Amino acid sequence: MSEFVFPPSATPSAAVAASSQRFPVHRIYCVSGNYADHVREISSDPPVFFMKPADAVVANGAAVPYPSRTVNCQHEIELVITIGREGRDVPERRALEQRSFPRFDLQPDRFACR
Repeated sequence: MSEFVFPPSATPSAAVAASSQRFPVHRIYCVSGNYADHVREISSDPPVFFMKPADAVVANGAAVPYPSRTVNCQHEIELVITIGREGRDVPERRALEQRSFPRFDLQPDRFACR
C-alpha cells in the first residue's frame, strides 16, 4: 500500500434516488453551447468541450463552499446523462446501450463566482 503524505479524499459519488446505493463519479465531461453569451466568454466556436474534477460533486443539502469575498455567485441547471460503459464513435442508434446505469438528471451548477 502507498504511504500518502496526507489522507486521500473519499471517492466522489452521487446518491441514487430511492436507493441506499451511490454512483461513483470518475470524470465529468461537459459540453457548452446552449448559452451563447457563456460560450463567447470561453471561445468563439461553439460547442465548447471541457472537464470538471470529480470532487466538484457536492451532496444534496450540503453547503457549497466558495471564497468569503464573493459578491456575485450565479448558478444554472444542467442536464446530466450518466454513462456507464466506455465507447468511441458509437452510432446514434446504439447510444442508449452505453448507459449501463440508465439515468438522466437535472443538477444545479455554480459558476461565475466573483
